[in-house]
Amino acid sequence: ESFYAVLKDDKNCIYSARGNGKYNVEFEYVIHDPKEFERQYKDLLTHSKRILFDRNIFTNLFPQSKSLNVKVVQDKFVELAKTSDNYFDLRNSELWYVSHEGTNAYLDIYSNENYREAMKSDEVELFDSIAKYLNKINKKFNVIDLGSGDGLKALAFIGSLGLESVKSYFPVDIQELELAHALQAHAEAAYAVHPTVLGFNNLSARFPLAVSSGERNIFVLFGGTYGNFRSSVINTYLNNAMGADDMIVVSMPIRNHVSKEDIKQSYLNETVEKMGFGVLKQIGFERSDFAENEQNKNLIIQPKWIEDTLVQSFVLKKNKQILNVSLESGTVFDIMSSWKPSLSEFHRALEQTFEIEEMFNNRNFAIALCKKKG
Repeated sequence: ESFYAVLKDDKNCIYSARGNGKYNVEFEYVIHDPKEFERQYKDLLTHSKRILFDRNIFTNLFPQSKSLNVKVVQDKFVELAKTSDNYFDLRNSELWYVSHEGTNAYLDIYSNENYREAMKSDEVELFDSIAKYLNKINKKFNVIDLGSGDGLKALAFIGSLGLESVKSYFPVDIQELELAHALQAHAEAAYAVHPTVLGFNNLSARFPLAVSSGERNIFVLFGGTYGNFRSSVINTYLNNAMGADDMIVVSMPIRNHVSKEDIKQSYLNETVEKMGFGVLKQIGFERSDFAENEQNKNLIIQPKWIEDTLVQSFVLKKNKQILNVSLESGTVFDIMSSWKPSLSEFHRALEQTFEIEEMFNNRNFAIALCKKKG
């Protein structure tokens, strides 16, 4: 009891839970300073055999940095360089999302006030209306949170549905670090929590999910993640993961009362830059290799509009030799993109594949409730 209490109060412990039949306590801990860890958990280290066998406490430490993917990123860069002429388009690649720095930046994105106000406001406001509609079904829901991040939006959504309406929660993400945050957010939940490490392209490896007659699966895709993919691609991934009676909730910021210039300005911040720069850092680039943004000399990110898609770009300011690849000054790297549709454009993208049962929207957000066609 005392050990578990210490873990719960330790900010470096990103996940802790009571026994699951195999362990008395299970926890995941990020060690920033080994000496500090040694001081605080001296007994764990010096009496490991006693603890391990007598008290049945185990540690499950795994690398958080995704460092094994560095070679994958570098090999992909070298491959692309063979056909690239001073331009690298990584927007449709998952490579940008595998760095530890980029993941931490994503988890921290809504701490930036300008971004939060421009892109997030009003999303959660719609949850009560969706929950009221869904609760008419009178089923127990399995909530499958795609691209869960820290799981906080799903926590708010489940709160609107009502705890009595939820049987289980499946946070799904490509990063273990984000799943650890989601587990922490839902640690006190009465419903079962089943973390699932998957990329969107592999959803069909785990889903559809079988259910009993009194249950219903509902996928949720919050925060505009839908817009990070081409609609035809993400629609296929989602459709293949859904069962015949499953439903999906898809939210998107809509290009309505927020101007394109305001949205662009919201991307001019250090946190968004870190999200995009992570893949370039893993290739071996340094910030000093890239041109400063003319509007903000402290940043190197160059957000730009390509039709209705906001793209994060980085531009080399001098010739560069890296991984035996010669690059010229002015070489452009497009790292991430986010589609910013109107309400009607969002509607048309979904109805290519799904039947839209209901659309909820306010000034800045739209949330569609969809099911499979046929």
